[in-house]
Amino acid sequence: MYFDTHVHTSFSSDSKMNIKEALKKTKHLGLGLLTTEHLDYEYPDENLFRVDISSYIEAYTQYRSENYFIGLEMGLSESCFNENVETAENYTKLDYIIGSIHAVEGKDIYAEFFAFEKDKKQSYEKYLKAMLSNIKLYDCFHSLGHIDYICRYAPFEDKELYYNDFPDYFDEVFKALIKKDIVLELNTRRLHDKMAFDSMITIYSRYKELGGKYITIGSDAHKPEDIGINFEQAKFIAEKLSLKPVYFIKGKIEYM
Repeated sequence: MYFDTHVHTSFSSDSKMNIKEALKKTKHLGLGLLTTEHLDYEYPDENLFRVDISSYIEAYTQYRSENYFIGLEMGLSESCFNENVETAENYTKLDYIIGSIHAVEGKDIYAEFFAFEKDKKQSYEKYLKAMLSNIKLYDCFHSLGHIDYICRYAPFEDKELYYNDFPDYFDEVFKALIKKDIVLELNTRRLHDKMAFDSMITIYSRYKELGGKYITIGSDAHKPEDIGINFEQAKFIAEKLSLKPVYFIKGKIEYM
């Protein structure tokens, strides 16, 4: 069974989806589910994107089964390193933690980063540099989330992230992940787009060449209709590149 390992429900500030809706949809699709609610200490509004983890675990433990597990999406940043590590250490009932780069140099990519950054190469380089430094800093997450996240909100005509534009950064990111046994997520949100799909083939092919073996597959869904979106494209990439899809239970890798 494949798992959608990146889904947000109403415990995340940007989702209204009920856990029962999510479970119903994954059952209909024949998928397993990991909910991964937002924890972003660096988000500008302190009242948003900071899941009450105790309440979240308490509310969802009753649904936990062989097809559903409880996770977190943690915004990685040097400035909130201590808070993030403390969270991971204190909430051992979490099955899975995604580490994601949602902010660069203290500026949230969705909310404010591109108000200051007008040059594509410079802004994307800053993003990859932040990614690399945080991978080297952190040891408390299991999978690196949506490597192409910056493309979603970029104002450029060609938003795509290309391996050939930043080969050294990509190689160092992949080597650091592999050294730490951190898995690379294949996020499916943009895989319907041919340019995004082709770019991901190139990027994940290099991950494989450098010794990467595993991927998680996640939709980043915030509503039921987006759960499992573009999974056929993700399965194609995994099979083409011989990358093994995995998920996590109590922090331990499981094979799909």
